[in-house]
Amino acid sequence: MGADFLLTAIPKFKRTKERQKQLLKILDTINFGDDDEDSMGHSKQSYIDSINDFFSNDFTDYRDCTTMEFNDIPYIFTGGMSWGDEPTDSFFIINILYDLFCSFEDDAGGSELYEEWVKEDLKKTKGKK
Repeated sequence: MGADFLLTAIPKFKRTKERQKQLLKILDTINFGDDDEDSMGHSKQSYIDSINDFFSNDFTDYRDCTTMEFNDIPYIFTGGMSWGDEPTDSFFIINILYDLFCSFEDDAGGSELYEEWVKEDLKKTKGKK
């Protein structure tokens, strides 16, 4: 078994209690099968734990994360070499939020939700200058 490079990213939006509640509510729209897993292989509890971890930490200060912009939208990236394990401490949390982003693409308002939050944040920031 060889090593693989794994990379994951999500849009970097401001973390608020309202947004946290909105993501937790979206979980109710996802079909968790008889084995309590969605199509990505995650349980509802793993989503809940990752959402709560994400909203209680600032991943932009972690040494295993970086922020880059594409089309004026900042993204948080993490990744590295993997031999079957998570390549960084932050990888699971960021990746499961990416998977959530993909899971609710057709179910609960579209995958644009994170980008919409970033655009709202940018408008508020530009309005303050």
